[in-house]
Amino acid sequence: MYKSFRIKNFRCFKDFSIDNLDRVNLIVGGNNVGKTALLEAIYLHSGGEDVELTLGLNAIRGYETGKVPQDTWLPLFHRYDGTTAIEIESSDDGQQVRQQQWTHHLSAAATQKEPMLTLKQGNQAYAIRIWNGEIEISSQGQPAVPCRFVKSWLSHGETSEIANYSDLEVENPEHDVHKLLQVVDSRFKRLTIVLVDGKPTLHGDIGIGRLIPLAFMGEGVRRLTSLAINAASLSKGVLLIDEIENGVYYAAMTDIWRGIAELARRFDVQIFATTHSFECITAAHEAFKKSGTYDFRLHRLERVENEIKAFTFDEEMLDAVLTAGWEVR
Repeated sequence: MYKSFRIKNFRCFKDFSIDNLDRVNLIVGGNNVGKTALLEAIYLHSGGEDVELTLGLNAIRGYETGKVPQDTWLPLFHRYDGTTAIEIESSDDGQQVRQQQWTHHLSAAATQKEPMLTLKQGNQAYAIRIWNGEIEISSQGQPAVPCRFVKSWLSHGETSEIANYSDLEVENPEHDVHKLLQVVDSRFKRLTIVLVDGKPTLHGDIGIGRLIPLAFMGEGVRRLTSLAINAASLSKGVLLIDEIENGVYYAAMTDIWRGIAELARRFDVQIFATTHSFECITAAHEAFKKSGTYDFRLHRLERVENEIKAFTFDEEMLDAVLTAGWEVR
């Protein structure tokens, strides 16, 4: 598991550090303070030598850029300044340190076979080039750490989600993913894949005599299904969840966090999630207090003298501030 990160010149981070990470980490803070950017940095770093991931970061935010270099890669750099390299460094619970450096090449032209973006990791270097308007990627290798990003908004029936569930059914048929869905609908008996007009679609059995497409079962069920499938099929990996509370009824939050904690431990997954919800924070704290193992940390991001700082709360600290009614969102 990751224990710390240092991020330089990425998105809104000029020089940012976060430490004391645990199995489940909830990121809070005001608007535009870097919560999603932190998830993106972890996603990019976990990808190892796969430079193709840089093409997907803007899409996570719904910003499609095509092949225009200044629109595709410059937004990754602090203040759009591609003259200073992005640096991401992590340490894990085995005391291993891994460093990456991303460099943007401003002088390259679309008609020249020159690198537009270079990744240096250890003694190896990888690049994205543009040649006659086409993108050439030098490495699409295996990630250093298996990692998935769950967006704050979901498209119904995403192909990757269905493929992940299919793999899970084959490799671990005793996964019990449906039990987490019972938190929002106690009738939920099982989850399965059905072909609809030749396309695989997730359906649920709620005991009414026929299967129901998940798309018709509400955003809460959809959101939990995505979280459960990703956690259960990501053994020894990292799950990133933007705005985890989306689509979830506040009264079910404690039970949902209890289920997430169980999934994270059972499948050895580290979770980083963001939220704006005070109910989400208190529910997570109560769920982990009652779970027997408090492997949870709250990290609040704040701007301090034009720099973004992380303030971490363990069980004792969070118990104190919540009891006192202090604002921690």
